[in-house]
Amino acid sequence: MVTVIPPKTVTHDLIQELPHPRYIYPLNIKIRLDIPLIIVYAKSWDRDDKSKTPGLLLVTDLSMCPTYTCVRKGLLPPKVLEYISKYKVWPQDHIFSIEMSPKQHQDLSDEFERISPQDPIFARMNFDIRVKNKTAIDGLTNSLRICDRFNINEVMSGVEREFVNLLDRYEKLRGRLELEQVVEYFNLRGFIKRNGGLKEEIENISQFPEFNEERDMGETQFIDLTDEEEEEGEEEKEEKEGEGGGRKEVVELNIESQIGELNNSCDSDSDIDVSASNLTESEIFTAPPPNSFVEQRSAPAPKEATPPSVPTSPLNNTSVYDGLSPRLFEKINTVNKLNQWSKKKTSHTGHQLVNFGPVKLVGMLPFKPFTIRPYRRTLQFAPFRIILEDDNKDTIFVEISNDEEVCHFFNLIEIEDVFEQDRVEKMYNDITRLLDKNSKVQLRLKLQTRQLIGRYQMHYWTFHSTLEEILSS
Repeated sequence: MVTVIPPKTVTHDLIQELPHPRYIYPLNIKIRLDIPLIIVYAKSWDRDDKSKTPGLLLVTDLSMCPTYTCVRKGLLPPKVLEYISKYKVWPQDHIFSIEMSPKQHQDLSDEFERISPQDPIFARMNFDIRVKNKTAIDGLTNSLRICDRFNINEVMSGVEREFVNLLDRYEKLRGRLELEQVVEYFNLRGFIKRNGGLKEEIENISQFPEFNEERDMGETQFIDLTDEEEEEGEEEKEEKEGEGGGRKEVVELNIESQIGELNNSCDSDSDIDVSASNLTESEIFTAPPPNSFVEQRSAPAPKEATPPSVPTSPLNNTSVYDGLSPRLFEKINTVNKLNQWSKKKTSHTGHQLVNFGPVKLVGMLPFKPFTIRPYRRTLQFAPFRIILEDDNKDTIFVEISNDEEVCHFFNLIEIEDVFEQDRVEKMYNDITRLLDKNSKVQLRLKLQTRQLIGRYQMHYWTFHSTLEEILSS
């Protein structure tokens, strides 16, 4: 009798993090995202023609999509590709395609009629990743909710951190002034402050489903949106008031059997264009908000994130990570205890280090490449995450997200060493050896802080151990 092992569902909070199609089947995983997005374009086809796709969405989470998406590979109908080629509002390499059922398309059309044309079309989508031709990926819609300035708190309940990060990327792409208009129009100041002030430490949803069944989605990373000038007593009060807040369920519709392959035959002169009630993209995204929402108080100027310093010598590497008293290392052996410890430590300053294990290294997201070559730019480093699993089968992400962490983890003198081809190949080989390591390991982790909009911060774990140390353990 053959035992069929059901696939694990892995959730993400960025399209940019999706693995290559050739790694999805071998890993036996189902990729699912439940994230805030901006709707770029919507397209429908004749429902009477059973061979045609009911509907297609172009969306963006304002992160650069992998090169193996259907959009970037050109695996879409000609009219859609023509639209993308002329699209100027957001970078074309930030656009992702998602299919939807006839009912979902009708619901979307009704929503477009309801919202104001001036609204930026923010939405929350739950969708699965589909592999096409074993070379490209797109999405299949499970659920979709459009945001307006009255329901945005309800719609984004449970994905507050992801939405704040989306706003952060919005500012980087469109500038402070336009972000201020969006914040005022949607009345988001209270949203950001309230979610931070409750000290609920909104956590990373990128976890396996069995880890989510008895707790909120993910307990590996969280955002601490607290005002640095709040008094401690107010924080404690808000913590108590925030207890019991949970992630609201998003109703999922299993529509995979309803949706066929998307191909160029879907294109016809009779296609119905429902892109925001037939508005152009400029009318949708660049029209100014109504006057009643513009003349409000300006936001305080956010503090700029301090760029990480790049180690210039092995001595600097050692002094940054290892010149510490051994008593600073707390011994922890489960993900649950690690999360509890990190919540107590986030209000403290200085180095925050733990000895963690025994754990297994069960995956990497995205799996190769972690070096990228942006259009007309030199080779760059791309952040990645290593997945650790404890004896209870609970998992946690450990991030390598900036130049300093890259230099330390790969034992580099300076970040430019990454871009030597021989060095890149060695890094790939060492990572492969790391993931092939079957034995459990004991390693050192460091709690880091990432600056977001204004005075708000997100905490995450990175490696204090080097790759060489882990491989030799």
